[in-house]
Amino acid sequence: MVEPEREISADAMANIAYLARSQNRIEILETLTTGSHTSRDVEEQTGTSRSTLERITTELEERGWAERNNNGEYVLTETGERIAEETSRYVGAMEAIETLGEAVNWLPNDELTIDLRYFRDAVVWKPEPNDVAAADTRIIDLSRDGDRFACLSNTAGTVGLETEMIEQFGKDQLDVENVVTPEELDIYRQDPERAARWKSYLEAGANVYCYHGQIPCVLILIDETVFIGDRRLETLGVIESSNDAVRSWAEGVLANYRDNAERVEPTDLSRESSSVDLDHHR
Repeated sequence: MVEPEREISADAMANIAYLARSQNRIEILETLTTGSHTSRDVEEQTGTSRSTLERITTELEERGWAERNNNGEYVLTETGERIAEETSRYVGAMEAIETLGEAVNWLPNDELTIDLRYFRDAVVWKPEPNDVAAADTRIIDLSRDGDRFACLSNTAGTVGLETEMIEQFGKDQLDVENVVTPEELDIYRQDPERAARWKSYLEAGANVYCYHGQIPCVLILIDETVFIGDRRLETLGVIESSNDAVRSWAEGVLANYRDNAERVEPTDLSRESSSVDLDHHR
């Protein structure tokens, strides 16, 4: 049920404005989320002058967001902890949107169960006029030094990335796992060279699964690094992140699709096979 529109209260707007007008206020709040601190601790961690710190901590106490404990150290109240958490989430989301730019639209909204703030340190790789394969190059470079390559995809990847993945697996240098769609398998079947490559890949023991349904994005995990891509571009563009929360989320998404998919066999790459035949395996 959608809540009816209503005006934001004057007090809420005043609190939002109070924080928005000063980076020092936000940084002091964030510092206090880690526990009690002396004035000197807060000064050193935020770079705030003593006079500014005294003024802001007095304001926080007046608002009921902070107080002094028995040792005279500053500590957040329960209300202050909630304010600090929500402020951190909001500021982090704004930073992430600025960092990602239009790439924020590559994130799978229906699958995204973590806050945007975890993407504020992400890197965006996308086709450029002088380097249309920048994303592929980055993924290939990491895979050459990696131990694990897992991929959830909604369309066929580039031949270069596909070839590198299969070659590294063939050299026993990479543990691999792929979750693909029936449509993606059909693309491979129609190309004799790619079909032969994927068939040998499967015969060598690669773990490939077919998910009968819509996969919302391209998701690649190489060791500790996550790539989230959108192949609506002419070539692959990706968001790269090594954030722990992003990696945990990505592992969960991959596992969910894999657990609801069926294993692909080498015979499924023959042109006589089809997505309909695969569906009959279920």
